[in-house]
Amino acid sequence: MCMAHKLPFDIDAVMRRIRAAVTEHADAAMFELAERGFKSVFQQLVGCIISIRTRDEVSLPTAIKLLERAATPAAVAKLSVPQIDALIRASSFHEAKAAHSARTWPWAWLAGRRGSASTSTCIG
Repeated sequence: MCMAHKLPFDIDAVMRRIRAAVTEHADAAMFELAERGFKSVFQQLVGCIISIRTRDEVSLPTAIKLLERAATPAAVAKLSVPQIDALIRASSFHEAKAAHSARTWPWAWLAGRRGSASTSTCIG
């Protein structure tokens, strides 16, 4: 059986090539959201939900708009569905996201009151 000589896999060379290939692309919006101070698990979750099926250039300012108004589960729980919808209107499927958030995010507030990780800092 004749096999050509196979070179060893050089992970460092591969990583250099990947870094070079992606340098022109911006970091994911979630990293910038954290860099702007929105680092809690809840805030990252909000940003992630807003980003679903929405481009980063839309989801980042939309998440910031909502989180500047209501940065904690308790604050978001005080907003009505129409208020949340108005704040995230730029995102895709904003009506469904607003309705979902009004039903589920108050539970995050309750979990946070019990000292769970839902409101702790997870990035940086």
